[in-house]
Amino acid sequence: RIHGGGGAVIGFDAVFPEPDRLSPAGLADSLTGIDEPLRAQLRALPDNDDLLARALRDSRVVLGQSGYPRRLPNAQRPLAEVPLATAGGDPRPFLPEFPGIVRNIPVLEDAAAGRAMFTLLPERDGIVRRVPTLLTVEGTVVPTLVLEMLRVAAGQGPYFVRLDSAGVRSITVAGIEIPTDRNGRIWVNYARDDPDTYVSVGDVLTGTVAPEALAGKLVLVGSSATGLFDVKSTPLDAAMPGVAIHAQLLEMILSKSYLLRPNYALGAELVLTAAVGLLMIVLVPILGAFTALLLGSGLAAALIAGSWFLYVREGVLLDVAYTLVAGLAIY
Repeated sequence: RIHGGGGAVIGFDAVFPEPDRLSPAGLADSLTGIDEPLRAQLRALPDNDDLLARALRDSRVVLGQSGYPRRLPNAQRPLAEVPLATAGGDPRPFLPEFPGIVRNIPVLEDAAAGRAMFTLLPERDGIVRRVPTLLTVEGTVVPTLVLEMLRVAAGQGPYFVRLDSAGVRSITVAGIEIPTDRNGRIWVNYARDDPDTYVSVGDVLTGTVAPEALAGKLVLVGSSATGLFDVKSTPLDAAMPGVAIHAQLLEMILSKSYLLRPNYALGAELVLTAAVGLLMIVLVPILGAFTALLLGSGLAAALIAGSWFLYVREGVLLDVAYTLVAGLAIY
């Protein structure tokens, strides 16, 4: 239905790791109290997973996969390598790594235009601030859902990873260069969760969705049900569906409204901290405590204003909190 409505690329923030238990052949084997002619009729009906695979082939779909904290039985097929070009070295040592991966069943994998990871990695406080662009599973590079959707939309070109001495610097896909941190993660420039960006799957199935809601769009399919545990905390929302984070990331990339934390940012913050500390050590004995306090307060206000200016005007993340706390402690 999404493909018929003109959806350009469909990304599933979901995984289909097991055969459908309600396929007719499965019902024929599991139901009791039915006669053999009915069992034969059920077995003759098309398999549900084959029907879904046929729908996937008729459209451009990226299937989601999930990282797993331990290695799974080695019965699955090897992961397909994504087309990858690099400048500056091998990105694998810098990318987040998972020992295992939860994949879709082979009949669906073979029918999809792309396969990608939808796994989100919260920070230590449980808040999702950065999203990986590329991850590794047993040494194989796997793209994130949003990036693979862009690659499929652009015609299946390669990823281009640029590195410097600190690590990954940027990922280019579909002709768009995306700045990242040293581990290939994107800082998400969040907006408040907007219900107007959602389209009900029920409305899609009943055909009541306005044509312009899907035509030419990159469509993400996911769930907002709390019981499915795909609800995340962000800097702006205590509970946001994971699929909405992917949608905001996609919008951010297309509008190029990036948040940037250059690889030199930590070094700049340490130099700034050392400079402020030395300034306190030198000036407090010369000027006295009260005058130095006034000067330090003005310096703190200037640092906060400068950090805020860089964030609002340039989208640059420079953290002066540690500098201010260290300066106060030395004072």
